[in-house]
Amino acid sequence: MKTLARTVEKEAKNLLHSISLTGSFVAAMEQQLNNLLDFTRRHVAEVRTRLKLSVATKEELHHLGDVLLSLQSTLIRGLQDLRDLADVYDNLNGNSNGASDFLQSLDVLEKKNGVEDDIASELATLHSLLKDTSTKSELLRRGTVSDETRKQKHGYHVIGPPILLVAMWLVLLLTSLFASGRDNFDLMIRFFRGQYLVVTYAYLLGLNMVGWAKARIDYVHEHLLPMGTVTPSHVFNTAGALTVLFGALMFLFLVLSAFIESVGLLVFFAFVKWLLLAVFLFNPLDVLNRGARFFFVKHTSQVILSPLFPVLFSHAWYTDQLLSLVAVGLDLQYQICYFVVGSWFPGTPLGTCSSSATAIRPLIASLPAMWRILQSLRCFVETRSPRHIVNSVKYITTVAVVLVSAAIELTQPSTLSIGQLLNLLLSGWVAVWGVVAAINILYSHTWDVVMDWEVVRFNSNRVPHIRRQRLYKAMLFYYFAIGSNLFFRMATALKTTLAVLRHTGHGDTIFTLLVFAELARRFMWNFLRVELQWLQIQNNFVF
Repeated sequence: MKTLARTVEKEAKNLLHSISLTGSFVAAMEQQLNNLLDFTRRHVAEVRTRLKLSVATKEELHHLGDVLLSLQSTLIRGLQDLRDLADVYDNLNGNSNGASDFLQSLDVLEKKNGVEDDIASELATLHSLLKDTSTKSELLRRGTVSDETRKQKHGYHVIGPPILLVAMWLVLLLTSLFASGRDNFDLMIRFFRGQYLVVTYAYLLGLNMVGWAKARIDYVHEHLLPMGTVTPSHVFNTAGALTVLFGALMFLFLVLSAFIESVGLLVFFAFVKWLLLAVFLFNPLDVLNRGARFFFVKHTSQVILSPLFPVLFSHAWYTDQLLSLVAVGLDLQYQICYFVVGSWFPGTPLGTCSSSATAIRPLIASLPAMWRILQSLRCFVETRSPRHIVNSVKYITTVAVVLVSAAIELTQPSTLSIGQLLNLLLSGWVAVWGVVAAINILYSHTWDVVMDWEVVRFNSNRVPHIRRQRLYKAMLFYYFAIGSNLFFRMATALKTTLAVLRHTGHGDTIFTLLVFAELARRFMWNFLRVELQWLQIQNNFVF
């Protein structure tokens, strides 16, 4: 078994070293491509034969897994070498995409995908064998997305939860309409919005997982998001169940509130929903995707204690998700404050709960960004790479937007007339906010496109272009991601500036719409951020 691994490694090195093209360029490139694919098929077939003809030991299964992962890496690096040579040829001959288009042709893509499917199939077989022998092997720890998951249809799961989510938000709207006055409407939104946002985010994450699986990204790999054996269907089912549960509680509250007018009833139902969500996350039984649930619980504790723990990709990714869910923390703070003030300090104005005067709300809004700053500093101390310092500036500008927004709120009266609002918009504080927000939007967007995604690269003449190595087929998807990210970054800056918007009389409505815009931006961001990390793992053979 070890002989096979050494033979594959030696042949792979010779093959990669020989990828140099002479004569008719396209013909030579096609020949090299066929050599690469034939080499991979031959050794995959040998692994398949060994699995069928004998009952391999645990050690032999490990070696076969190493052979398959080595073949996977050789295929990826060989294809990248061919892409690089094609780019050089096109630049030297003044042809923008001649040779590169050959590598993107349907015939070539079908051959490449066929070989990748063969490798994925054998990895899934090994995964099953190792699981049957109850071994905690390295291959299982790395995690693989099975071929069945990639080909699984999600018709009902993709359609069902959105219908339930829309119905749930309609129930919230109808419940709020029964309340009398703008204050009561805002109160209903703040008490029931947080849990619904969590469910909406869970559904979008399930769609992310579908896209990653279709693009052959092993998102549960130990160097990506080690969530165990969770599949998109698991996430959709969980989101659907929570939607039905929360919707039923909302409807029950609507019925009871027609007979009982009490703030305590509102607090009770909000408390029950948070309790159910906590029981779901912290349930220690091996049910309801415990691996995925504990992934979030474990990472939450490690993020809170940043930078005491080494920063992995999953930690940075998870903290970025929290940046998009700041509204959940703000609503929870408001609910706790509302209950405490109403119960023990009845003389205190309830507007205190949504004010920045106590510094609690600005602190909650800044916490995820501050955690990312600490993580970046920890990475800089460990690697001495200036990239991490430059990355931290993005989150420093986010904190700056929050602080300037809080300062604006503290310098204005609790209510504003139209004339006072116009004067505020022309004041120095708003000008400062505009400058800080513009820096935050442009800096963050540029970092996303050039560094977090590396979707835009520059050739020797400093001319930008979309990177050649892509896992999603539609080029339009990358252009849409770049454009939508800039648009939604503007919405994010406005979202952190509720101090200006809340005096217009529709502050919570506008804030809710901006939160949805931020979730949409994070949804697109996840696709490209995980894609880049997976490409880096494969190109560097980090297994």
